[in-house]
Amino acid sequence: MAHLESEETTDGIRKVRILRYRNGSYNYLEDSIAAEEPLEILVAYGWHAPFKATTLTMRTMGNDYNLAVGFLFSEGFIFSKEDLLEFHKEGQHRIFFRLVEERAKEIKSKNQFSNSACGVCSNQELKDLNLEDLSPLPKTRRFRNLPFEKIIHAMLKEQSIFSTTGGIHCSALVDDQGDILYQAEDIGRHNTVDKLVGQCLEKKYAPQDCFLLVSGRCGFEIIQKVAKAKISVVLSIGAPSSLAVELADWMNICIVGFLKKNQHNIYTHPFRVLETPLSKK
Repeated sequence: MAHLESEETTDGIRKVRILRYRNGSYNYLEDSIAAEEPLEILVAYGWHAPFKATTLTMRTMGNDYNLAVGFLFSEGFIFSKEDLLEFHKEGQHRIFFRLVEERAKEIKSKNQFSNSACGVCSNQELKDLNLEDLSPLPKTRRFRNLPFEKIIHAMLKEQSIFSTTGGIHCSALVDDQGDILYQAEDIGRHNTVDKLVGQCLEKKYAPQDCFLLVSGRCGFEIIQKVAKAKISVVLSIGAPSSLAVELADWMNICIVGFLKKNQHNIYTHPFRVLETPLSKK
């Protein structure tokens, strides 16, 4: 069994031979695409219990430890890094975590599957979404005069896999000065958030001191995960979903969507990001 420390990352890129059409003709050439492969996460409680599978997720290889830890946190298996006793990997597609026995909970008998498009596709009933573990966030944390243009430029500059493949999601934890503290790329947008939360747990950093920036749309699974991590502001390059807005409204989370230069929409709790409140007309 390995000590609890993060592993090295991989580039998350695969090479394929394609036929490209340009200016009236086809030509064969090598192209770069984002890697997508399965990762099975298995858990045991205490030193003697057998391991049981908790989920099978599709992900871009790299930062598997942080991804798995963030998943275990968002799903309520652990509350902090201290709940982890040890871990090990078998090859590139299975990762095992032994947790403190005090955190024992009933492991679902069904095998869960999370694809790269949505983090809640495996949850067949609303009660499986762990909403009972959530409570509205305090209204004290606010971010004033956020430098939106600087934030977008900084994230795009650091998207190494996206710049090569064009087929990857990115999330970043950003401080109130617009500086990126942690950033993660993955084929699944929900995986990027798990990777960030896992890194925060590893570094014992409080993510609630930052806001989250996501490169694509903001779905329910994003808000569910940031609510667990007590992050109060989410900036999205794309649009939010209706369920994301409903959950964010209940959780006192501010969603800013369609974030562009000199343009954005605030969907919930604008007091988090505005200097002075605006009256509704």
